Amino acid sequence: ADADSFVLYLIDHGGKEKFQMSGLEILEAEDLNLWLDELQGKIPGKLTIIYEACHSGSFLPRLANAQNENRVVITSTSDDKLAYFMPEKAISFSNYFWNHVFNGFSVKNAFDTATDAVRFTEKRQEPLLDDNSDGKYDEKDGLLAEATHIGNKVMSREDAPIIGSVFVSPELLNIGENTAKISAENVTDEDGILRVWAVIWPPEDN
Repeated sequence: ADADSFVLYLIDHGGKEKFQMSGLEILEAEDLNLWLDELQGKIPGKLTIIYEACHSGSFLPRLANAQNENRVVITSTSDDKLAYFMPEKAISFSNYFWNHVFNGFSVKNAFDTATDAVRFTEKRQEPLLDDNSDGKYDEKDGLLAEATHIGNKVMSREDAPIIGSVFVSPELLNIGENTAKISAENVTDEDGILRVWAVIWPPEDN
């Protein structure tokens, strides 16, 4: 109750309006909202929720608080979509999101950048943001999140690696071919490059 603001990060298995806290504990969206409403009535600052799980978007309308709009709710995907974790969990919405938060981005900029990144690798995933407490994500959202920073807004990590260009040989587009060359050129990073990898989706998954 003596906090100025509050950040809640949830990540694990999820279902429609449900979050699996452990093997036997299930958190209902309605219960979470009651707790958050009670907390928000005691603190003067913003309340920010980042939730990464399958069907996490089902929490968006449940966590809306029309009486107190000082709340930002972010989910890694929509209510009817899955959340994907790529090799070694290096590619996921919240991994991108927190990397940019730690680089001093606002919550809105971190959300936008993470959304672009995850959609590049998994087109079916649809991150959502609600910061005007209407329970949905549309063009009206973003002002509060843009003015919200987690931490001290100071760059605490180096810039992300930069890939100058990506080349895919034309053979990949030819029906019947089963080999092709894929290369990343002019890859740079302040700490050096250990490895570069590609995530490849079969045509039937697109």
